[in-house]
Amino acid sequence: MKPYLSTLGNLALLFCFTADSAAAQAVRMKNEPNTPLQIESFIPEFQESGKRISGTLLAVRNTGKVPCVAFAVYIRLKFTDGKVSRITIAEDRAALGIKGETSGIAPGEHITNTGQGGVTSPSGASIESAEAYIDYVEMEDGTVFGPDEGKFRTRFSMLRATRQHERKRLEKIYREKGFNELLKEIQRP
Repeated sequence: MKPYLSTLGNLALLFCFTADSAAAQAVRMKNEPNTPLQIESFIPEFQESGKRISGTLLAVRNTGKVPCVAFAVYIRLKFTDGKVSRITIAEDRAALGIKGETSGIAPGEHITNTGQGGVTSPSGASIESAEAYIDYVEMEDGTVFGPDEGKFRTRFSMLRATRQHERKRLEKIYREKGFNELLKEIQRP
């Protein structure tokens, strides 16, 4: 695949030509200027003559003043038959929801995320375009950004509450029964 990159304001276009096809896919990264997490690069892996996307390489940078503790990026795929599909890359760096126990993306820090899993059009159509955009961003101070189409604020909150409850349960076992009982509990199917 030979990529050609073109930028226009907050939209970058990358045209990818697959090795076994003359078809080209337009790849876009859409950033909102008021969101402190910005997509720096988005490289999808096209296969089967551009009919399948099997994974992505996504790089984001925190341009804000506080650490970013969670984000979700959607990749909207448009096929030549007019159908649209979506891939989600979501990352929660405040998994236990406890202040001070995060490994958030520091201000100015750049991270790379490799998305796995493939999408193919059921009709066998080729991918016409792929657009990556940020759906949800949560900062360590509690501020949130993005349309949150996927309801990630609720999802992350529920997952953190569950994890925090389990952590407290395991800490209680350790305090009351010791390390060996904790180990047995963790290894229990």
